[in-house]
Amino acid sequence: MKKLFIGFICGCFLSFTTVVFASDSVKAIISPVKFFFNSSEKSLDADYNALNYNGHVYVPIRFVAENMGASVNYNEQNSEVSVDYATAAGFPLRDPHVDIIRLGNLNVTTDGNQSTVTGQVKMTEDFADGDDIGFSLSFYNDQGEKIGNVSPGSSIHMNPGEIRSFELTGDGDFSKYAAVSFWGANVKAGPSRTGFPPRNLNIIDPKKPEVNLGDLRIDTIGNFSRVVGHLQVDGPLSDVDAFLKFYSSTGEVIGEAHLKDKAGGGGVSSFEAIGKGDLSTYKEVKLIVNNISPIN
Repeated sequence: MKKLFIGFICGCFLSFTTVVFASDSVKAIISPVKFFFNSSEKSLDADYNALNYNGHVYVPIRFVAENMGASVNYNEQNSEVSVDYATAAGFPLRDPHVDIIRLGNLNVTTDGNQSTVTGQVKMTEDFADGDDIGFSLSFYNDQGEKIGNVSPGSSIHMNPGEIRSFELTGDGDFSKYAAVSFWGANVKAGPSRTGFPPRNLNIIDPKKPEVNLGDLRIDTIGNFSRVVGHLQVDGPLSDVDAFLKFYSSTGEVIGEAHLKDKAGGGGVSSFEAIGKGDLSTYKEVKLIVNNISPIN
């Protein structure tokens, strides 16, 4: 189940006074206050109210936090409220091939066999018009293996400079991920992973010549590199398990990326693989296919 932009109200105590209640219920008065953020007035949504109790004002923490550029997450099981705000890094996640949106303030929690990802997405100010955007996040462990994926169920309309908080749920536990990659898409340009046509699918494993790939593009994400490109398999749709080994100009191995994806059925598909270190300086790449398993 996927949830996007879910709101909740949590009292934010605007005082340093500690109050102890004798019971679980209190009587409060709805307070018709006005809110200004950097001199700009913002109105409460219809579902929200500000409350006055014992001379102190309680306000919806999500309303306040998001208008200050932060995101809020509520862990009902542990009764925890988390407020995550932009650091000096701002919105570090970007897809270099769809350069109109950024992601940041990611927080991943796990409950049972599902993980919940909260964060913020921002449309860049220099984009002339608003647009419907979409994105997906893939999470990898320290071995470069994909352990989770989340994406909104539908597109989101955003305006230049706008920031929105999101909450998405995916299967599995990926709270201890080592790397995360971000695919972006906007309606006008289309998704980045299919945004470049196949040209040179000339990387093959001589022992498995039915698999060929190419059009490699490499971006660094922290201590890892994301390798994207095109993949083709002669034959039916199959699961492909392979490694890409990258070599320096002197023939030394500088790293490898584990490729696990689906391909075949007469078409060309795109793939993503993650490897440790900076692989962008490679001079030669070799493909080693571990296994090809037709999908029935």
